[in-house]
Amino acid sequence: MRTDIAPGSKSEREALVLETDDGRVLSVRRRGGPAYGIDESVEGASLAALAAGGGSRVALTGTVLAGTLLADAWRPIGLQGEAAPDDPPE
Repeated sequence: MRTDIAPGSKSEREALVLETDDGRVLSVRRRGGPAYGIDESVEGASLAALAAGGGSRVALTGTVLAGTLLADAWRPIGLQGEAAPDDPPE
């Protein structure tokens, strides 16, 4: 989903965020994409499209730096509450 990041600061902006399975909230951007504003690239649009379906489960690969996930690859894996294909049955 998109939400405001750093409200009240010089860095205030709307950004794509995700909540990890362990409860952390990270802003997400495509590695090589703009730090601020909308990523107009095809890759950026596909990442934003996944986020538009809030509550979706997404598998992302990348690097976490200072609360930001720099995403290298991503794919949908189902809706929130569904087991991911790699998750063991409960």
